[in-house]
Amino acid sequence: MKLSFNERKQAIYLALGCGIIGSFTYPIMTSYHRNDIWSLLMEITFGPLFIISCLGFYLFIRRHGNSIYNIVGLVFLAFAGFCNTLMFNVQKAIYSSVSDYRKLTSQLSKEIFERSFEIGNLTQLAMDFCFDIFVSFGTLFLSIAIFKQKKLSRWLAIVGMLVSTVGLYLNLSTFPEPPADLKLPDPGPFFGFFFGLLILNMIYIIIKSKYNGTSWI
Repeated sequence: MKLSFNERKQAIYLALGCGIIGSFTYPIMTSYHRNDIWSLLMEITFGPLFIISCLGFYLFIRRHGNSIYNIVGLVFLAFAGFCNTLMFNVQKAIYSSVSDYRKLTSQLSKEIFERSFEIGNLTQLAMDFCFDIFVSFGTLFLSIAIFKQKKLSRWLAIVGMLVSTVGLYLNLSTFPEPPADLKLPDPGPFFGFFFGLLILNMIYIIIKSKYNGTSWI
């Protein structure tokens, strides 16, 4: 589908807005561990916000030097957002059953519950690993696309390549456990740092273009 100039501009503005919201909610979400509506709201919205943001990155880059890497990066990052939403929902459902465990009186029932919980936990860890795979490859392809276009700072591409490569290595080397559980650096904040820089760079380009009276799209 071909978007008009105004539609493309509005889509990028929307994507930047979603990216900014996601940048604020991500650190809160990872440190706020209460089982309430606010925690659930942040977890179920982060994935969709991330996907919309990535669509904005794609549209912006396409205007200034499109490549197959830009398209593949969008696909992988969209799948990453889906995996993230799926993982958080499964994780929330699993941990919501902990209150039922406290009501059990039979030792056998407790052992069965613990085994079921362990299997469920491994399932959500596998989904988390799927997210890690897609976000790592998606970030790598996006970084290559950034390197091939003419508007965004190319040093962002180097940062993205480093983050995606190291992040993938850490997750592969500790599978199925997350790196943070084994006292290794958590790649998540580094991915967040990269996407935060990308959003800031896009905002800077838009503001600078408006100030200079030039077109950014």
